Amino acid sequence: MNITEKINEDEDPITIMFVDKVKPEKIKHYENWLNGIHGDMKSAVGFMDVAVIRLGESSYTEYTVLIKFDNYFNLAAWRESEAEDMWLSKHADLVQETASMQQTSGLDIWFNRPNKAGSQKSAYWKQVALGVTIVYPMILILNILLSPITDHLSFNLSLLLNVVVMSALLTYPVMPLASKLLDNWLYPKI
Repeated sequence: MNITEKINEDEDPITIMFVDKVKPEKIKHYENWLNGIHGDMKSAVGFMDVAVIRLGESSYTEYTVLIKFDNYFNLAAWRESEAEDMWLSKHADLVQETASMQQTSGLDIWFNRPNKAGSQKSAYWKQVALGVTIVYPMILILNILLSPITDHLSFNLSLLLNVVVMSALLTYPVMPLASKLLDNWLYPKI
C-alpha cells in the first residue's frame, strides 16, 4: 500500500523513524554526521522536529531517530533532495547494518517500530495498559505544574492547555522512550 493512500498528504504531519546500529569505533563520526544532516534538514521546507534516542552503555551503539515534517510532500521533497543524498552517501560506512525505517502519520509512532526479526506486533491490551500507566500520572502531575497558569482560566481553556502540553510530551519523549524501555514486553520474540 502506498503511504499516500493512508494519509491526507496536504494536511497530516508525518514522522519517519529509523534505527541505526553504529559501529563502535565510528560513534563520534556518526554523532558528527547526525549533527550535519539535521542541520541541513532544519532548513528544509516543512521540517518540524527531530529527536534522537540513544541506547547503550557508556558508548551508544543503537540510535533511534524520529524526524517529523508537516506533510508527506515536504518529507518526500527532502527525501529526494541532493542534500539528503549527499549525507546518505556517508552513512553506510558508519553503521553495522542498513537502517530499518518506517514512515507513519498521526500517533501510530508511539507503538509502531521497524520490524525486527523474531518479534511480533504489540498486543492491543499492552498498548492500552502502557498508555493508562503513562497518561494517568502525567495528568495528575501536569494539573499541579500548570495550575499557576490555568487557575484563572475557564475550565475548557485550562483543559485545552493541559491537552496540548500532554500531547507534545507523549509524542516525544515520553511514549517513544517508554516503548523503547519496555521493548521486550511490548514486542515479545516469537
